[in-house]
Amino acid sequence: MTLEVELPLEMEGKFIKELVLTSLLGFGKNRLGFETKNGKIIIRNKEYFKDILSYYFYENIGQVKEILTKNARLINYQKTVEKYLIYIDPNTNISTESNKGKKQKGKTKDLVDEVFKKLNDIDKIRDLINRMIKDYEQNKQQIMISPLFPIFTAELMEAERWFGGFTGKSGKKDKKLLDSVDILLFTLAILALARYQLISFYVENRGTYYVIATVDSEVQSQLCKPSIKNKDKLRGIIGTNLSQLSLIFILSAFLEKTSCQKLVLINDNNKRVEIIEKNSYSLVKPFIEFWNLLEDKTKNDIINFIKTYQGKDTVDMINKISSYIFQGISGVLLPSEVIYFIARDTFLKDENIHEIDSYVLEDIRNALEVLTHVRRYSI
Repeated sequence: MTLEVELPLEMEGKFIKELVLTSLLGFGKNRLGFETKNGKIIIRNKEYFKDILSYYFYENIGQVKEILTKNARLINYQKTVEKYLIYIDPNTNISTESNKGKKQKGKTKDLVDEVFKKLNDIDKIRDLINRMIKDYEQNKQQIMISPLFPIFTAELMEAERWFGGFTGKSGKKDKKLLDSVDILLFTLAILALARYQLISFYVENRGTYYVIATVDSEVQSQLCKPSIKNKDKLRGIIGTNLSQLSLIFILSAFLEKTSCQKLVLINDNNKRVEIIEKNSYSLVKPFIEFWNLLEDKTKNDIINFIKTYQGKDTVDMINKISSYIFQGISGVLLPSEVIYFIARDTFLKDENIHEIDSYVLEDIRNALEVLTHVRRYSI
């Protein structure tokens, strides 16, 4: 049996489309029998789709709950979460009282906890997913998401700010960004946020930043499957003073070589959500290749070094290392020059640095020599 998933024209250019595609590709194109035809996504293996969606919803239920409770300070956000919860459990008791601030966020969290407590085994989740797919095929269930989940419409929100959609700093809108989306597409988008969000960090007076690794649709292929590895090692690795190049260098260590993913940096500054940077797969790929050539011990030593030296006085050291390696990959510096500069700015400068040593430098040089050799003779 087949399932036709249609991404509405209204989703074009919006972040939600990338999230839905990333979720579907993450399930495995071949297993899904995934293909595009006349603007629609054809899923040949409908039963597998039900099973795999149920499995990943169950496996990531904690992150899904967290996403639903974030930004609950926004009343419209809260209303849409409530509608989603009512769909999951029609018996959900929604109070008509209007709460604000911390009380509102607490209310939303309580509602999410109450409803998701009932989804305590995979069979109940499978029943829910079956209902979502059935309703999708009959076009029964739409959920209003504007201006809820502003992260879904991040690209368009930036465009509307320039073309009159926003008034001053208030973040008020003159028109809707995206009226509604089907419950199934909404669920796929939330699941992508849960599975492929690498990190989030807060910067004083600037709001919260999120880095999400979605599939780069410009280069997606039959072999492209989004993936994140060793995500637990990301805790505490990102500092707020790192350069953009350092951010790309570090995060690419957690992406697979065949993932075809890009890094999307999103800022939620309490007034609007904007996509700040989009680093395409072609920019990230050289760093992914570099990390894959290193031995596991070297990777761990470099990551531990980055975690240890993120103070204001030492973060410049990390930024320099990222720059040296990038110049080595691009051929500006010779591999021997790269490791000399790294040594000069690390353990030769500070004898307390033990994570970077001659063994690590030798492995870095070997990786760079392989990369530059392959690039030189593959032209």
